[in-house]
Amino acid sequence: KKEHEEALEKAKNHYAGEMEGLKKKHAEEKGLLEKDVRLLILTRNAFMVSLFQTGRNVWELEADVEDLEEANDGLKQSMADKYVEGFWSSIDHVKALFPDLDQATLAQVDVLKKVEDGKLVSRIP
Repeated sequence: KKEHEEALEKAKNHYAGEMEGLKKKHAEEKGLLEKDVRLLILTRNAFMVSLFQTGRNVWELEADVEDLEEANDGLKQSMADKYVEGFWSSIDHVKALFPDLDQATLAQVDVLKKVEDGKLVSRIP
């Protein structure tokens, strides 16, 4: 037993410096890994905040798109109404300026017709 204890003591002394070096290296690596973990957590949290902010921005922009589409539809309708009103106003001008025009011929004029080869044809295919 004494020989065993002496061999153990000798091994401890022999490897004590190496063991201390390994413990020190382990502690340094552990510290670096803990620092990396903290950095990764902070980075993840920053990305999560950015993601949620981006989601909020998308939601707000979608609402803006809906508003713009409604405004666009309203403007299109308004332009169509103005076109039709202008067309019929022009017809009234022609009637006022040329009261002797054949009313049956004038009745053929329509906002949905165009002149093609000197004849009125439908704009709708």
